[in-house]
Amino acid sequence: PKLDVQLITTSLGLLYGSHDVILTTPLLILRSEVLLWRTGLDVGDKGRQKWDRLAAHRQLIDILGVRWLTSVHDVDIPGIRKVGVFADGAVHLYENPTARPPAWLAGCAQVARPQAVDADPITFLDALDPDRPLVEVEDGELPVPACQSSGVSPGTVKLVEDGPQRMVFDVHATAPALMVQNDTWYPGWVATVDGQPVPLYRTLFAFRGLPVPKGDHQVVLAYDPGRLGTLLLLTPACLLLLVLWGAMSGMGRRRPSALGSGPA
Repeated sequence: PKLDVQLITTSLGLLYGSHDVILTTPLLILRSEVLLWRTGLDVGDKGRQKWDRLAAHRQLIDILGVRWLTSVHDVDIPGIRKVGVFADGAVHLYENPTARPPAWLAGCAQVARPQAVDADPITFLDALDPDRPLVEVEDGELPVPACQSSGVSPGTVKLVEDGPQRMVFDVHATAPALMVQNDTWYPGWVATVDGQPVPLYRTLFAFRGLPVPKGDHQVVLAYDPGRLGTLLLLTPACLLLLVLWGAMSGMGRRRPSALGSGPA
């Protein structure tokens, strides 16, 4: 416990304005929990076995955008750079230089049905490619070309405003693209491109994606649970109407007499 401050563990990172993937939450979003377990970044088992899982799934670590790691263990993992030791030698600081930025552009996408991903999550998770992102849709097509070969980013994304309920990005796209944003996909978040609403898709198993046209644009992601609130308010009223309709239908239905005549 005396190392908690030095390690910036779990929710403590919020005190320092850092974004920590190992964040304790009562929401228990299943996709996020599976992703963190797969990479060894969950809040479960401790020890070097967590480093072993991390080393085995470096691409997932990159997609998560994990750049800095602290640990009481002194490890040597290819591609992970040791920065230094502090807290009287008890805490080791490491850097992952290939971590993805908060958002990037992909020139193509792969489409999957949510039911298929839920049925076999590990297979889909281990096959994720940040430049050929998997996008989940129930029906219809994305306004982004399907991936036929290795995707190449068709532009740049710059985060210009980062708040807990609103994020703003400046996007330069040389072709129609999918902007991937590596925060958790969750109901209530909405997106606009130059002030016009666009759909948000669950992308790369647990993250967010949205289509952007060619050119320079401003993309805004905002948490607007008002739509969910309206739905919650309407649901009881709809149930009440359904019950009343059923009751009135039952009253208007002619009931057969217990002594009525019928076919022998």
